Amino acid sequence: MRFMTFNIQGGRGRDNRTDLKRIAELARHVRPAAWAVQELWVGAHDQVAQLRQLTSMQAHFTPTEELSQGVFGHAIFAKEELRNPEVLLLPPDPIRWSPPRWASRVEIGPTSDPITVVNMHLGLEPEEREAQVGFLQDRGWLRGSRWVVMGDLNCTPGAKAMRMMQSRLRRLTGWRYCSWPTPFPFLPLDHILVSENLKPLRVETVREGRARWASDHLAVWSELQRV
Repeated sequence: MRFMTFNIQGGRGRDNRTDLKRIAELARHVRPAAWAVQELWVGAHDQVAQLRQLTSMQAHFTPTEELSQGVFGHAIFAKEELRNPEVLLLPPDPIRWSPPRWASRVEIGPTSDPITVVNMHLGLEPEEREAQVGFLQDRGWLRGSRWVVMGDLNCTPGAKAMRMMQSRLRRLTGWRYCSWPTPFPFLPLDHILVSENLKPLRVETVREGRARWASDHLAVWSELQRV
């Protein structure tokens, strides 16, 4: 099964064009069982509905902020039924103003052995990210049976927030998988972490063709096998 994370920046690419068709083209190329998408708009143009139609996938949308041009948020898309959705409002930066940050999760796969898929977009400051990860851990997230945790985590592999998550999960992404900023990324900010009972077979950043220009981030994906 393949899992992918992609911050699409509202579909606006490095060429200043908003083009969801090339986002969907990338998803059809990778063929993920589920993918975590950050920075979507639902307003005059419902980007969640458009991507559902373009990819023939189901979606669970989490609104994170209401602005004049519409509702901003992130979504989990999947080929299969999305079950038992949950969302959590994460703690804000205690010192500086920061936009609201949310985490969402759903279950996919057989009810007897589901995989919990988490999508999150963490804060910009180290203390904020650490508080957000600690908040999730205190509430029982990021541990359990089978977990795939994905998103724009706004941190590199050595950050404290990442080390906190690695106490319970295996990080698949690192400096080999730089994802920001396009077209020539030098920082790995988009990550996939999994429980020990999911074996990674392959990890890639999508760099080919139009993918390099589709957003300010590259998509990252992994192929996993149950063990």
